[in-house]
Amino acid sequence: LLKKFTGQVLDVSFAHANSNLLAVIDQGGNLYVYDLDIANGDVTKISNCMKLHLCRSNVADELEHRLVWCPYVPQSEDEDMEENLIIAISHGKQAEVYDITEVLSCFPTGVVEKARLKSGVACVTEAHN
Repeated sequence: LLKKFTGQVLDVSFAHANSNLLAVIDQGGNLYVYDLDIANGDVTKISNCMKLHLCRSNVADELEHRLVWCPYVPQSEDEDMEENLIIAISHGKQAEVYDITEVLSCFPTGVVEKARLKSGVACVTEAHN
């Protein structure tokens, strides 16, 4: 079971149909990305699978938080689908687009506070609601 969320879970999404990468956004606007390595089809044995935890502070609880993986189409059959991991999340009228691979290269532990993130993110502050 996946735990330690701030408030309710508001949105979940796999990176693509055959992906083990699951993104979750909670009521606090925190983003969690899990690499679900399911051994022998037993989903109850998921542990230590968090790839990224993007912590936020000062986010109003009344905001709607949503997420969507950006589709990636490999140029050839040999190219890895997990190579280009882009996710967009929204908080009310603000949208943020993250390059997960770049964020993880700067923070290999996978735990980062949004305020400390200097690269791997693009923000739109006045998107429509």
